Amino acid sequence: VTRATQVPTRWVDQGAVGAMVVAHVPYRQLAGEMEVELKATFSDKTSWRTMLREHVCDPAGLEESREEAFEVLGVGYESFFDEDEHVTCLTYPVAAYPVNVTSVKLERTPKISGRLVGVKGQYLIWEDGRVMNVRSHAGYRVRIEA
Repeated sequence: VTRATQVPTRWVDQGAVGAMVVAHVPYRQLAGEMEVELKATFSDKTSWRTMLREHVCDPAGLEESREEAFEVLGVGYESFFDEDEHVTCLTYPVAAYPVNVTSVKLERTPKISGRLVGVKGQYLIWEDGRVMNVRSHAGYRVRIEA
């Protein structure tokens, strides 16, 4: 569930490889009600480690999931459904995905060096499999040297 003004920014922030709009609603409370209904069938949690693996966009799978969402929500929400929305496939500047992921934090490791090989969602990815969640470091001052 994302505010329309945050599409596709929110999808990129979450590291999605594919996304599509299922419905448009006029107010947040209604969006929350629909979200509760959908949570019974669809997981709203993504493992950050899984997100940092290579995945390919699956438009057909997303369209099937949209149809399933329509069924879960039922006729009570039908007037809000968007059946014409297309799948958006997203790519990220990642030269190599890590086999084993190790999270680093600046409070424990104040100096991080190495070859940066990608950015996906909120994460910087280094060649050796280390990753850093940029969002969790909001407020830090950093210096980047090449």
